[in-house]
Amino acid sequence: MKITRRLLVRLIKESIQETKRYIGSPDGGVTPADRAFQRAEEKDMYAADVHPKIAGLMDDEVENRRMGRELASAIAPPDSQYAQSGELTPEEETAIDHMGFDRASEESFPEKGVEQLVDPGDLLGAMKSKSEGVLSRLGFDYVEDIIDSVSENDYQTYRLMLRFHAKALGCEVEDLAYVDSKEKDYGLSQQTYQAIIAMLRERKPQGVDVPGNEEGNFGYNQMYDLDGLKLLYTDNHGYETFTICGQ
Repeated sequence: MKITRRLLVRLIKESIQETKRYIGSPDGGVTPADRAFQRAEEKDMYAADVHPKIAGLMDDEVENRRMGRELASAIAPPDSQYAQSGELTPEEETAIDHMGFDRASEESFPEKGVEQLVDPGDLLGAMKSKSEGVLSRLGFDYVEDIIDSVSENDYQTYRLMLRFHAKALGCEVEDLAYVDSKEKDYGLSQQTYQAIIAMLRERKPQGVDVPGNEEGNFGYNQMYDLDGLKLLYTDNHGYETFTICGQ
């Protein structure tokens, strides 16, 4: 079996405990919530060191902390740790002021029934950015990895369908990334799949039948345009997938 770089990255990420919560940014990137919280907490400690009165503001009240940060930004010497570390990023502010320690620090792969956050808006940004590693963390699988991990006979079974998907989306077969409807202890892939459904329900884009599939050999296919992102839905004998060009 050939191990591609992307598959190796995913295997490594699955072998360690990561945060199960990610905070999206406008550019389509995602930041682990626990790391954002830790950085924010460290910066707030630096702000408290600027002046004793600021230290008195850095308590559990969000408005007090924000006031303390503003004062620290105004009077902190350029060579202070606070000035050197910089102000809180939007992701860090979200983690410490809105999520808090408990939500930001929940471990990955929780017991079934524990909430996991996959925000549809952040997910759309990640799909549009096609950032390497980000989609894997959100539960997408890559056809490139499947090709390298199955026998030639198994690949030939799906070769024509994959070519059909690639042609419809406008990329190479190896670039395809997908999530499916399989129940996987409600892991990231299943939650991302459900988040895409929620996104479609909210935006109500008009689905378009995919040309060149009159015979129905590859199941039922609908193409959606989400702000310029092509998203292909396929139902092949009950096996449902959402596929995009993942790189």
